[in-house]
Amino acid sequence: MFKEYNNYFSIEDQRLLLQFIKGHQELLENPLVISFLEKRENLTLLVQHLRSPSKQNKQALDEAFREYYTGVKILNYLSKTLYWEAVNFDKKKRKENIRFPLVVDGAASEEDSGYEESLVSEEESVENQIIESSRSFLIDRIGDIRLKTAFSSLTQRQKQLLEGVYGDNLTITETADKLGITQQGASKIHKLAIERLKKGMSKDK
Repeated sequence: MFKEYNNYFSIEDQRLLLQFIKGHQELLENPLVISFLEKRENLTLLVQHLRSPSKQNKQALDEAFREYYTGVKILNYLSKTLYWEAVNFDKKKRKENIRFPLVVDGAASEEDSGYEESLVSEEESVENQIIESSRSFLIDRIGDIRLKTAFSSLTQRQKQLLEGVYGDNLTITETADKLGITQQGASKIHKLAIERLKKGMSKDK
């Protein structure tokens, strides 16, 4: 575990880490703890505390974990909210298709065929418009008041990026292309947006 950082930490630090891992097997079975410590900056905080146990180092580690946990909760909340929104929308569309099927009976002449194609084309166009108009903005899908307030405080660019990633289910790279910015710039905007949401969610607790 964490072998990719062997070259980053000293032999003594690696020994302390190994000792910690052996003594906290149950804790390290928690996926959240593992994902937290997979980030080098967080693992470094743990090593610093193991190397020099102090109230200050422990507080720094605890604070980093609290921030990370809040961020995970936000991401999970956004993802789950949008997932169930998509599921419910899909169910609604299926019911509509069952209730109002497009049925064409009998043989069709060339003229009728052309008319049918026109109908299908028009129907697809109308359906696309319905789907587009029924897509609510990300902020309208958020039920948690604190998260909604925090989202409202984001910059326009930050909102656009989160709309792409969580609203349209795009990757950060795809969203960057859509917005005409670099992937690196999009990643930075995403990070700042999540940090801002975390601060908003941690208020008044």
